[in-house]
Formats: sequence, structure tokens, C-alpha cells
Amino acid sequence: MADVIHRGQVWYRRGTQNAVAMHDDLRRMFKGDDPIADEWVNGPIITQTSQHYRALGRETVLLTWNSREAKLLAGFEFAYFPGTRRLVVVIPYGHSEPDVVLMLRPASE
Repeated sequence: MADVIHRGQVWYRRGTQNAVAMHDDLRRMFKGDDPIADEWVNGPIITQTSQHYRALGRETVLLTWNSREAKLLAGFEFAYFPGTRRLVVVIPYGHSEPDVVLMLRPASE
């Protein structure tokens, strides 16, 4: 029966309807807004995110973590991992803080 809620089942709002949360949905809920990190600037997370934005006609660029605020003021935007609101960063092996963040160049006018 579709209107029965089973123990352990998680419901959430998907668009204009309620839906049962699947594994990927739950992972996104629990991870929240934490950045998603790659260890290398040419790693799979950076590559996948860049390809996603390229398909949308946007250009990505890797910038130093410390320059992100100035770049936001200059019209750059954060590049989020597809389907999330998680920043894409590079945290080299052995480090605890990001060195680099993936951003979108300002859209041409």
C-alpha cells in the first residue's frame, strides 16, 4: 500500500511531491553542505563537476582557497557538485584544509 509508512522509512519533499528517500538522497541529506574533496586538481570529482558545467555552457576554473572571497566579489560563483549544494575543493593528502576551490567564471554578457 502506497500510503503506509514503514518503520525506518524516510520521506522528503522532491519538487512538488513527497517521496521515499533512496540511498543517494539520504547520503546528500546527511552530508549536507560539507565540501566534497578531491586529492588532485585532475581527480574524478573535479573532472565530473567540470564536465557537468561545461555541458551547461559554463567555464570552470581552479582558484586558491584564500582567494575565493575576492573572486566572489569579482563575479565568480562557486561550482557545486552536481545535484548538491556542496563546494568542490582540493584537499591534498595529509592536509586538513582546502588548497583550491572549483569556481565558475563570470557569465559573459
